[in-house]
Amino acid sequence: MNTSLTEHSIENQYMIGMYGSLDEFKFKRDYRDSFYGIEACLFENESDMDKLKQLADQYALKIGVHFPLRAGKYSFRDAPILAEHKELRDEAYRAIQQELDYLSAYQPVHVLFHYPKPVILDSHIDWSSWKFGDSSEYEYTNQTSITRIQRLSKEWFEWIQLQGERYHFVPVMELDAWSSWFWKDYRWFLNLLDTYSNIRICLDMQRLYLQQRIDPDFDVLNTIRKLAPYTYSIHLSNMQYSANREILNRHQPVLPEQTIAAGWAPIDDYLKTIFSLNSNVKIMFEHRSELISETDLERCYAYVRETIQAAQA
Repeated sequence: MNTSLTEHSIENQYMIGMYGSLDEFKFKRDYRDSFYGIEACLFENESDMDKLKQLADQYALKIGVHFPLRAGKYSFRDAPILAEHKELRDEAYRAIQQELDYLSAYQPVHVLFHYPKPVILDSHIDWSSWKFGDSSEYEYTNQTSITRIQRLSKEWFEWIQLQGERYHFVPVMELDAWSSWFWKDYRWFLNLLDTYSNIRICLDMQRLYLQQRIDPDFDVLNTIRKLAPYTYSIHLSNMQYSANREILNRHQPVLPEQTIAAGWAPIDDYLKTIFSLNSNVKIMFEHRSELISETDLERCYAYVRETIQAAQA
């Protein structure tokens, strides 16, 4: 049963993102006493990992990890767990195992992976607005088969759930771009989540909005409704997309003056839909807080809180 947000402050579910390093200035600026934790990714120096553990202990914060925690250790950023070639998949599994062994000293509450990877793209959609490092990060539906993706997904879910049980963390799949194999023919994917029930998902607000803008068939709110009961966390920031298919701003802090008419994502609709169905979702602020004043940062936190409370009214 979901806990009503009236029983505790929503800020108890807020998380700060730390990418590349442990930025103590950012922490002091972004942190509030009631926050839940920090999600860390791609730290360059091991000393920063020790600082992360010290901060978590000092402020009673939970540590979450966006795989990989350590930068430069592997030949890829996102593990290609659905790669066509077995050698690549085996390399990905070995790297994840190595990273999980290392992370055991930090006792993360969750470890997050991009899924699917490579990303599966509908071949009739123009994905040029999507941010990929190189062509190895994606493949088109006409280059593979749904049967293979389903088989490899089942192998991955079974394996990573066992690792979660072994190392005591929640495996979280951050959903990347999605072909209609997932959001239209979705039952097989929800069956996986039902079968491997320790695995949860992360919804990225920017990605949902961008797919809504470039894929005219994508029903974003219906997709959120299907996935909300399985959602562990959201990555929250806003982006602005112009009428001529140009991304004007990424990773902007969410503020009430960001209107749909000006090309901003309807974040309030997304949040209300998610939290009307699942009030336990963690909110990881994946925004560039340095872009706004401390006053506006406080307004951002308040706007998110008030929007979620409205969903529960």
